Amino acid sequence: MADREEISSSEDNEAEEESEGDICDLEGQGLTCVQIPDGADPKTLILDNNNITKMEHLEMCSRLSQLSAINNHIVRMSGLEASSTLTVLSLSNNSIISIEGLDKLQQLTWLDLSSNSIKCIEHLPTEGKLHYIDLSDNEITLISDLVHLKELKTLLLHSNNIASLKSAPHNLPQGLTVLSLADNRLCDLNEVCYLNGLESLQQLSIADNPCVLDTQDNQYPFVFVSKPLLISLHVHTSFDYRPFVWNWCPGLAILDGFVVTEKERLLGEWLYSQGKGRHFHPGQHVQLVEHLAVTCPLTGSDTVSTCPETLLHRSKY
Repeated sequence: MADREEISSSEDNEAEEESEGDICDLEGQGLTCVQIPDGADPKTLILDNNNITKMEHLEMCSRLSQLSAINNHIVRMSGLEASSTLTVLSLSNNSIISIEGLDKLQQLTWLDLSSNSIKCIEHLPTEGKLHYIDLSDNEITLISDLVHLKELKTLLLHSNNIASLKSAPHNLPQGLTVLSLADNRLCDLNEVCYLNGLESLQQLSIADNPCVLDTQDNQYPFVFVSKPLLISLHVHTSFDYRPFVWNWCPGLAILDGFVVTEKERLLGEWLYSQGKGRHFHPGQHVQLVEHLAVTCPLTGSDTVSTCPETLLHRSKY
């Protein structure tokens, strides 16, 4: 019995040693370059919070699956092509100006390049398995070709410089379920029409764009209408844009972090059925504002059409 316990204990120790050997944690070591310890061949390499400026010596890690080099001083990504076994890559909070070295990383499933200075989406795996991409807080101006990434489910592009979604229908994969476009430069709410083809889209964020401004502390953002326009329309100072967005993206369950309510869905259906939900086109933001200020005021019910309320009442029976 004692011999069996000793054997079991020995096997556990070997498994623990093997597990420890799979992870090389060099976080916060003051490194200025990638330094792999002699004899090490880790599956996970952590280089966070150092002073590394470029990726090198990765060819020494033949089994490397996960690489994290968050908060360094990396400017170029060249050298990553040596890590063809990578599945997870995080280079957030560096000084990267362009995407490179990823073309041949066909095993990559999770990519985080947030908080850099990237201007263009390019050089991603051509037939990869990527299902998660975070490119938030960069300097991207255009949604480039991602349609070949058939497995992509989550795309985070908030805090960039995107001014139009016109390229989205041809460049975004149909299977996308989560898309974050908050805090960009979208000035026309009608731009959401370009997302209509994303039938699998369940979560969308467009908050903090010029077309959707949060000017008061409400439950969720609303759009502000100028005083001259208000005087001419005799309406409230704000309106709920959520039903209009849902009218274009009826598969949405969450918009700007909040669940789409039954009332919002019914109002979106009403906008569509009345022929006004999709009547306006990009370039007609002012006209859309005039219409939604009357049909979808955020406060008060005296100016809201009775049609949505009737639909809501009927849905209870």
